[in-house]
Amino acid sequence: MRVLLTNDDGIDAPGIALLERAARAISDDVWIVAPAGNQSSCSRAITQTRKVRCETRAEKKHAIEGTPGDCVIIALNGLLDPIPDVILSGVNRGSNLGEDIGLSGTVGACLQAAEQNVPAIAFSQVLANFSARETNWKSSEAYLSDCLQKWVPFVREEGGALNINFPPVDDIKDVRGYRIAPVGRRLLPIQVKSEKVADGVCEFDYRSLRNKTQLSPDGDVDLAYRGHITVTPLHAGLADDSRIAACNAHLNK
Repeated sequence: MRVLLTNDDGIDAPGIALLERAARAISDDVWIVAPAGNQSSCSRAITQTRKVRCETRAEKKHAIEGTPGDCVIIALNGLLDPIPDVILSGVNRGSNLGEDIGLSGTVGACLQAAEQNVPAIAFSQVLANFSARETNWKSSEAYLSDCLQKWVPFVREEGGALNINFPPVDDIKDVRGYRIAPVGRRLLPIQVKSEKVADGVCEFDYRSLRNKTQLSPDGDVDLAYRGHITVTPLHAGLADDSRIAACNAHLNK
């Protein structure tokens, strides 16, 4: 089985090193094609305004001067032959839950893969405090290998993409197992801070975009912060099919 690893934190991030160690336990053909630098919150962005440079760091390890989406496109359309059987993205430092799923480059890489009919899984480590200097990887370190054993065969058979988040726990005994989770919602408003730095100039800071309070009991946000490893199936489509009838009714008034 050929496995491709990518992420949005960058090729030198500790999360992708963690993922590589786990992936080598299930495959002897592991490739890394990841951004050269941090590309967090770039969603499914791709680079179409310039050429994209690829640097070979080692055998089967390539750094891309672009986004996670660029990494997947390049890997599947010229760099790897044959193409991988599955793409694993992460492990992201910080959650990809609720509304943040649409912003995530970690998830964006998987949606780009699914669009090209390659199954993919996004992995993220939820943090109790994103601003903390040290990252608590305890639950992902403890459960990532089991996660790969359990969910890689599933996604290879079913296709599409999965979004998996490991809970923020100080003791792995507090991990409460897997839960299949719908996408949850957080409470608004979005948290934006501003500071005047000169006449006519302000700086806005929304690195802590939303709080942890959730609107959706048993949604992914709620379940992850209650200690569950959340598993959410995703697809690349954006159309709200439930509203097509209402739109047709409005059109035909």
